[in-house]
Amino acid sequence: VNFFTEGALPPQGPCRGGCDACDRRSAGEVSARDIGDEARLMLSAVAGLHNKYGMSRAVQLLRGSRSKELAPWMLEATHLVTGAKLHGSGSSRSDGWWKGLGGLLAAEGLLQYHS
Repeated sequence: VNFFTEGALPPQGPCRGGCDACDRRSAGEVSARDIGDEARLMLSAVAGLHNKYGMSRAVQLLRGSRSKELAPWMLEATHLVTGAKLHGSGSSRSDGWWKGLGGLLAAEGLLQYHS
């Protein structure tokens, strides 16, 4: 319960070794990164592909692929919030990074894999 009470724990965390979040905090590192924008991109890509295509196709769209697997209508998919084109909007991240994010979103119940 003390974990959720502000000021109840020392700045370095309650544990000494074994907890990477506390170890990072005591070393001055940021233990969490806001990936909300990237999550919205991924969810927009999946929605823009009408929830009919796998993670690889969504990643191709975000990374700006010119593969023939991406039909012309797919290249026109837009962000659900901003309306910006999705094709290439995630080119600064690797395929593996995007697939990892997709896995995290699936684990949280925000995406669902179909067999």
